[in-house]
Amino acid sequence: MVRCHLEAIPRVCAGGPAAGPIGELSQRERWHWLTAPRSTMLQTSAAHVGLCEEPVAAMERLFDRVVRLPRR
Repeated sequence: MVRCHLEAIPRVCAGGPAAGPIGELSQRERWHWLTAPRSTMLQTSAAHVGLCEEPVAAMERLFDRVVRLPRR
């Protein structure tokens, strides 16, 4: 069930009929729907904006910090 909910996120981002009624919303409305705080099995944090000069390196640091298992 979790995988099903996670797989819906890219479809909602892309929009269109494959995402159901939410996919028919405007891009802005879909963004607000995706980032809205909710009490469900998938809880997203508040969206934050920012700029950086090396986005790939920043993403790797974030991935190491919050996703990857610690190296032994």
